[in-house]
Amino acid sequence: MKKIEVILPPSRIVASNLLKTRRRRSGTEPARNAPITKSHVSLKILEGRWKLAILVHLCSSGSMRFSELARSIPGISKRMLTQQLKQLQADGLVSRHCKDVPGLHIEYRPTDWGQAIEPILSALLDWADKKPADRT
Repeated sequence: MKKIEVILPPSRIVASNLLKTRRRRSGTEPARNAPITKSHVSLKILEGRWKLAILVHLCSSGSMRFSELARSIPGISKRMLTQQLKQLQADGLVSRHCKDVPGLHIEYRPTDWGQAIEPILSALLDWADKKPADRT
């Protein structure tokens, strides 16, 4: 079987998370020798309840402070926001910038690679707006 090589920006957790074997909810083991495809990696990076919401806000505003992000995403806890931002940073989609001003001033911005997902997010939001009214 041919092994597929995944080439992405430097990331410490993407490949290692994909290579870890976890039990699925059905109780079966994932195939250990199954090739990792680019689609698996892409979906793994964006997996989670909050990552897309965080990326939508960061891509639309350019940069945001932690507190601004927390206020703009209803229902997300500060702990979860911190965790998701760290994962997005490790995956190369978001960067963290400290400003030299009195007090702590940290901003989060999408990287160039993170900003490249903006048209896809826009298309996804447009698609969601076209949802038929009778479907819940």
